Amino acid sequence: MYKVKVTEIGSFVEELLNEKMVVLFGPTAPAELRDICVVHDGTPTEDNVLAEGGTISIGDQVYTIKEFGEAANENMGGLGHLTIAFDGERELLPGTVLVTPSVLPKLETGIEISFNG
Repeated sequence: MYKVKVTEIGSFVEELLNEKMVVLFGPTAPAELRDICVVHDGTPTEDNVLAEGGTISIGDQVYTIKEFGEAANENMGGLGHLTIAFDGERELLPGTVLVTPSVLPKLETGIEISFNG
């Protein structure tokens, strides 16, 4: 299990939620991306944090991992960077994870996001 805590929510995160996606980034998120990111306190890990059929919990909401791109584990483990798509039916990009259900999370600073492979 890999856990992070949300430390900052960018001013454009709500707009991305309307598109059924969230962009996570660790504490080293570049200034030019912070407006679109949910920034967290995660530390780098070499462990794979994503596995098909595994779960991602955002606060109290649990999502099942449907599939993920070939760079998703490396990006999340190294930079804390991951795009989570909540509709499960979009094109799979290298750093994206598709999850179900399509219920959008309630985001606020201080909540925990955990990855269970």
